[in-house]
Amino acid sequence: MKIPENLIKIYRKIKTTLIFKILKVILLILFAALVLYLISNLNIFFIDTVEIRSPNVKDSGKDNASALTYIDEQDIRDIVEEHIGQRIFLVDNQQIQDDLSSRFSFIKEVYVSKRFPSTLSVKIIERTPLIKIVANNEEQTSDDEQNCILIDDQNKILTDCNELPNVAAGLPTCEVTLLNSKEIASTYRSIEVESLIKILEEIKEQNIDLNVLKSFIPQSHVVVLVFEDNTRAVFTTDKAVNDQISDFITTRENLVLKNKSYKEIDLRYERPVIRVDKYTDWVTE
Repeated sequence: MKIPENLIKIYRKIKTTLIFKILKVILLILFAALVLYLISNLNIFFIDTVEIRSPNVKDSGKDNASALTYIDEQDIRDIVEEHIGQRIFLVDNQQIQDDLSSRFSFIKEVYVSKRFPSTLSVKIIERTPLIKIVANNEEQTSDDEQNCILIDDQNKILTDCNELPNVAAGLPTCEVTLLNSKEIASTYRSIEVESLIKILEEIKEQNIDLNVLKSFIPQSHVVVLVFEDNTRAVFTTDKAVNDQISDFITTRENLVLKNKSYKEIDLRYERPVIRVDKYTDWVTE
C-alpha cells in the first residue's frame, strides 16, 4: 500500500518541528545550568557595597558626608553591612526595611533596593521634630530626660530631649502637667497636642509674622500660644483650627492698623475676645 505524498510531507514537517523544539529546550536548560554554575562558582554578585541616601540632603560630593540629619549613619551601616558577602539574589529587601523601621524612631520611610552587580542601596526619609513637650509638674523638671520629649507632625514620640539637646533648644515648647506617654516610637495621645500641631502648621502656611516661643495646655480642650512679642492666643479644640486662625489674623491686623496694643486674643467664643491689659488667670478660669 502506497502512503499518500501529502501525508509524508506532514509527517516530515512535524518531525522537524518536534526535533527543533526539543533541541531548543535542551539548549535553554544547558544555558541556565551554565549561568547557575558561573554564579555559584565565580566571585560575582556578592554584596560588597552599602549606599545610604536621603532625599532631604543633596549629594555633597564628599565620600564621608552623612546623608542623614537625626540618625547616626554608622548605626544604619552596622545593621545593613551584616549582609556584605551574601549573594545579592538572596538578600531580602523587605526584611531589612522592617528591621530598620523597628529600631529607629526617626525613620518615617525606608526603601532598600539592589543595584547590580554588588550594591545595596538604602533610601531613608527621616521624621522631623516639630515641638518638644515638657512636663511642668513640681516633682519633675524639664531637665529630666523622662519628662521632655520630641514629637513630629504625626504625634510620633521620637526621642527624649537629652538625646538631641541642640535640636530641642530650637523647638517651640509645649508645657503640660504630666506626660501621658513616654515610650519612644509610640503615638502621643492628646487632642490638645493634635490641635496644637494643626495650629502650628496653619500659622506656617499663612505666613503669620510672629514666632511662637512656647505653648501650654492649662486645661482640657484649651491650647495657649505665647508669641515672641509676649502676646498670647487662646485656642479651643472644640472649633475648627482654620476658622480660629482666620479670626486671629483678622483681629490682630485690625489692632495693628489702629495701633492698639493687647495682651491676649481669646478664640474660644463665637467672637474673639481681646484682653488689653492682662492674661487669662487659669487658676480661677
